Parts: sequence; structure tokens; C-alpha cells
Amino acid sequence: MMEIIKGCFKNKIMNLLFIVQVVLVISYLFTTYLSIQDICFSKNETEKQFKSAYDNIIYIETTDLSKSERKKLHECIDELKDDGAVDKIAFYNQGVVQSKKFNNKSLFECTVSKEFFDLSEIKLKEGTGFSEWEDNDSLKPVVIGSRVASKYKLKVGDEFKTSDGKVKVTGIIKKKSKWFLSSIDEGTIIGIDKAVFKLADEDYESVIKDYYLKVSENADINKVVEEINAFSKDSKIVLKASTLRNVVEKNYNENIDTNINWLLFAIFFVIVVSIGTSMLIITRLYSRRREIGIRMACGYSPFKLFKIYMGENVLMLFISYIIVCITMKRSVGSGVSSFGGCTMYSGRYFSKEAVLVSGLGILFMAIPSGIVLAAFIRKFKPKNLIGGNE
Repeated sequence: MMEIIKGCFKNKIMNLLFIVQVVLVISYLFTTYLSIQDICFSKNETEKQFKSAYDNIIYIETTDLSKSERKKLHECIDELKDDGAVDKIAFYNQGVVQSKKFNNKSLFECTVSKEFFDLSEIKLKEGTGFSEWEDNDSLKPVVIGSRVASKYKLKVGDEFKTSDGKVKVTGIIKKKSKWFLSSIDEGTIIGIDKAVFKLADEDYESVIKDYYLKVSENADINKVVEEINAFSKDSKIVLKASTLRNVVEKNYNENIDTNINWLLFAIFFVIVVSIGTSMLIITRLYSRRREIGIRMACGYSPFKLFKIYMGENVLMLFISYIIVCITMKRSVGSGVSSFGGCTMYSGRYFSKEAVLVSGLGILFMAIPSGIVLAAFIRKFKPKNLIGGNE
């Protein structure tokens, strides 16, 4: 082992170049895999959010509609609901809210429809949310995250003033609940323990861009999508209805195809650098011909020489691998960050799978080097080497 370690300190510049090449290519492979991991995370979290309702959700994306156009859209959706094709309607948008109760801090706020919690599968720890709320001119209902309730000592039934007017707590969300930062098709996941949800009024509905409809179990979701798109065409209203699964799958496929291409390029990069490192090993062998000749003259077999010089190569690959893992661990993080006071989740975190993929890259790089090393050592003869340069 000491022979291997000492060997790594010879030709320091060449060995350093070897390590730098390996670190760069494996780091690129690591980050490329993390991009794919992030795409899969977004898709999987969306499916988990809606659970059994995932295949029964229609996503409607609109542009800037006029008041009359939006009124027609609402009438179309109401007709679908009256016909029994649609069970629930939801929309939401984000903003901020302030209150003396929150020490005048700005908290993340989501403005949602009355049936939002029933459709989104976000569960309440306490209260009824908006489902049983009766209109009241002096009060507005809010549902708060568990961290907001705990930090500001709020409970269901409490009333206080905010920048949006006087409100009443009608529900507290279960801990570690998640939702989406903006449109679902963007797939950015946030924790809502520190969020405040308020009920939208008719005036606010005029600025909503995205709608989510839960289709009845006995209705054909594709037929409902066709009816909405036909309404859009006939009314000349710019909107697009799709099943949630199709939206998520489309975004997933587009993103995964792009990143798979980058992953293939990373693998190609690994192959090219593997060839390059093999050339470095050949150069190192020729620069140490006298040393190899003396070892052979002293009785070292080709296999023992292979173990020594391959050991040096493997040790440097291992050092490179450790450098990559430490660098990625420090730079990538845990996939959890903060946004607007809320916790943001992503698939860009240091995972066992990413470590395994980069480890396979290191292993792959060792194979060509080993083949080249074995081939050249077999050709060396002591009488032709002892006069060489060390």
C-alpha cells in the first residue's frame, strides 16, 4: 500500500491534471443526474398531492380575459356542474398579507376558491375551512398553516385585522402539507405550514388565470375537456383545457427528453475523458520506464506491477470521487430552501442514487485505464527499460 501512495506523489503535475479531469467530468455527470431527479420529483409530488383524484382533474389555462369573457367561462363551468359532469371547481393565486397579529410581518398568502381544499386534498387539522362559511360583510374567512397557528397562538374561531380587512380563522392545516407555488404545470412545490389562505370574492375572480375542475366519477373526462375547448372556440375565448395527467406528462416528457440528451452527452464526456486519462497513464509509464525495469529485474511479476500501478490509478480516482461527493454535498444541499417565508422543495438534493451514478462513472473510467495498463506492462522487458529515464 505504501508503494501505491508513494507512487501517487511522483509526477505531481501529471497526477494533478488526472484528478482535475476526473473531478470535472464526474461533477458534470452528477449535476446532470440531479436535473433528471428534479423532474421526476416534481411529477411524483403532483401525483401524491391529488392521490386518487389525480386522473379526474381538468386544468384550464386562460390568458387575460375580459370581464364578460370570464363571466361566460363561469357560466360554462356552472352548466357542467349543474349537469353533474363536474363535482368541484378550484383556483388560487399567491400574494402577501400583513397584520399586527403577525407582528406586521408579510406572510405568504393564497387566494383560493371555496372548494379548493376539497379538490386539492390538503387536509385540515382543525375547523371546516371554507365549505361551511356563510357570507358576512364584516368578516372574511382564513385558513392558516400549522406554523402560523403555533407561532402566533391562533386557534379556530379567532378574529383579527389584516391588510385585507377583518378575518376569522376557520381552519388550521395539518403539519407538513404541500402545494404549488403558482400553476401546477410548473411543478414548484412549497410547504404551506407558514401560509395563510383566504377566500376569493367575485371581484378577485376576474384576475384568476388557472382553473381546476374535478370531474364526476360517472363522467367522461375527455368528453368534458372537449366540451370546454369547443366552448372556447365557439365563444372565441382564449383558453386551453387539458387533463391534469396530460399536462404533467407533457411537461415531464419534454423536460426529461432534454435532460436525457444532456445525460447522454455526460456519458460521452466520461468516455472521452476515460480515453484521455488512459493516455496520461501511458505517458506516466514511459516516464517511469527505468523504475519499472528495476522492479522487473528484482523479480516483480507483470501482475504485481499491474497491481501497484493500477492501485495508484484507482487511488487517484477514489480521491477524485471523494472530492466530487464533498463538493456536491456542500453546493447542492438538501433540496429544501425558503421562498417568501415558505419552505420550497425540489429534487435537487444530494441523494444516494446520484452518488451511485457518479460512482459508476468512476468505475467506468477505471476500466479502460486498467486495460491499457495491462497491455503495456506485458510488453515491457527489463533489458530495454533500465537505461530509460525515471
